[in-house]
Amino acid sequence: MSKNLIINKKYPIIFLSILIPINWNLFFCNHIKADEIKTLMNLSDSKYDQKDYKGALREINKAIKKDPNSLIAIFRRGYIKRALKDFKGALNDFDIIIEKRPFFSTSYLVKADIYNFDLKDYDKALSAYNKGIVADPSEKDAFTSRGFLKKKMNDNKGACYDFKEAVDLGDDKKSLQWINGKNDSYCMKYFPINKIPEEPSEDLSKYDIEQFQKFEVINTCLEKTGDFTPKQANLRRLRYKNHQIFSFQRLSQLDFNYLTKSEKSINKINEMIEKDGGCSKIVSDLKEKYNGSKGWSEYNSESIQRKTWEEAKANSLRPPKLTFYDDAQYHPDYSRDDTQELIKSVPFKNKKKWGNQLTVNKSAQGLKRKRNIFQQAVQLCKINKWTGYPTRTRRLGCKELFKYDADLYFLKYRHIKEQINPEKEPIEEFDFTFLVDCTKDKEYMTYVSHKGKTWTGGYGLWEPIESNNRFKNLCRDFNLQ
Repeated sequence: MSKNLIINKKYPIIFLSILIPINWNLFFCNHIKADEIKTLMNLSDSKYDQKDYKGALREINKAIKKDPNSLIAIFRRGYIKRALKDFKGALNDFDIIIEKRPFFSTSYLVKADIYNFDLKDYDKALSAYNKGIVADPSEKDAFTSRGFLKKKMNDNKGACYDFKEAVDLGDDKKSLQWINGKNDSYCMKYFPINKIPEEPSEDLSKYDIEQFQKFEVINTCLEKTGDFTPKQANLRRLRYKNHQIFSFQRLSQLDFNYLTKSEKSINKINEMIEKDGGCSKIVSDLKEKYNGSKGWSEYNSESIQRKTWEEAKANSLRPPKLTFYDDAQYHPDYSRDDTQELIKSVPFKNKKKWGNQLTVNKSAQGLKRKRNIFQQAVQLCKINKWTGYPTRTRRLGCKELFKYDADLYFLKYRHIKEQINPEKEPIEEFDFTFLVDCTKDKEYMTYVSHKGKTWTGGYGLWEPIESNNRFKNLCRDFNLQ
């Protein structure tokens, strides 16, 4: 296991600070319980350090019993179970963390270490390292660990590419020897690291080139104006290179060299900067776009709360975000924190507390029929109201709306499949719950639950209803306009 993954006496406590934001109101209301949990976890730590792993497990289980949602305690229990060679139990605990915090890369990497070093299941270890790198493509030790695994699996070229990425991200120890140190000849035969091609490879499409150069115009200007340090700007380039979210394919080292170092590409980027008025204007326009004021969405003329410049810049430095754009709409009356607190407080699993269920307007768009089949039905989800061909499998996306308070409504969107012949019980494929605001001059919705599990992720949470075709006429169909 990599040493850097073990912080504060075997536990990566610093990394875990991103797992659970502190809610101070809850803390003070439950300070006695919190103190008990902290005491139990400290006692578990002490026993772990003394290699009394069974004792450590007993204490951490007591802490989890008092607070089953404590991801920190569950994470520590995973380490303890690994020490007890309960690898299945340890993997299950890390899976709990992953389900709740899918972009917390450390959980994937510890799972990978278990598969790699304890279970010798190299295929599963490789898969876990891959997912950890997708979660955070700037984690240098993930590339180093995956490189040694690939070398173990006789993928020497792949190993060298990973060592190179680790060095680019700042690894000056283990990986460096394979690139610049005593073993550099081993990797140099696989790729000319410092070669700058005159033309991109056939794998790099015109679209990929244009998208990277558009990204680099802003990135270069923000570096020149001092809004990004050279290290931050380079980290953004490497994340672009390594992450499939940012380009349709991961960029090879040679294509990356072409885009960032070739005279042709640099000239094109400079031309684009000059065409847009120079770096000062580009950055000034960008800051004006993200000035935190209320404005109108360019897509649907709805009132929105723009991001502040600091919010936009922070988003662009945090994986998986890189570009500056309105990746989520901000509700004029509900901040992100307000929305998260609201979502945490609502009773998702008890529809009786959602308020009165509303009846759809008789002229609703979704009630139009074609060949006796509902087209995007919005009526109540009652199977006996379906009509259609007797030999087909049919799917119905139906909506139920409940008045929650003066301004907000609960929308339950269900997707149901029915096999008519032979007759089978209907199968509910999935269901989502949304909070909906249909007040005058704004129609917003935020995704808050999937199958009863609360969702509080996302940067803005709210989005215009009109941007989702499934719910385009929702407020009108239920007479809410």
